[in-house]
Amino acid sequence: MQRHPETGNRRAPGLAGRADGGVLPLALIVLSIMSLLSLQMLRTALSEAGLVRALQSAALAAGVARRNSRAALAAITADPALLPPATVSSRRSMPAARDPGGNARTEVVFLDSDGVCPRLPGRTVTRDHYEIISSTTTPQGAAHTEHQGFYVCREICSAPCTGTVTPPVASYWRTGRAP
Repeated sequence: MQRHPETGNRRAPGLAGRADGGVLPLALIVLSIMSLLSLQMLRTALSEAGLVRALQSAALAAGVARRNSRAALAAITADPALLPPATVSSRRSMPAARDPGGNARTEVVFLDSDGVCPRLPGRTVTRDHYEIISSTTTPQGAAHTEHQGFYVCREICSAPCTGTVTPPVASYWRTGRAP
């Protein structure tokens, strides 16, 4: 081992003893790379938080539309007078059971009629087909629409006859984004 001529400290001969500031540029490059990587991780974390908010908003819209659709079917079951008249494309708006931000809409639409009712076999009936359309848009902009199809059977008879009306029977359900 040799001694440094000015300080008297021991130093090893070769490259290790002659660094003379070569580590500083390398350290700055490593530090720059680490800074860029940490900024990219922060951007990723922020975008993931935005995705989570969007998913929560979409789930809220779907839940509200489903609840409003079920509430409309329950209200019609309790009071069949809430049904729109059995004429082509007649509609009736229903009150929203839950409405975040004032953007929920539920309506019942008459679709068509036929003469077959499995609920009242052997009787002269009309089976009226309806659809509940429940649309919701959250304040964050997520939109969702539920379609619940159902039918009601009405006995067609002349006096003296009870004119039986069956409770609504759900026939299909589909979901999708609001148009």
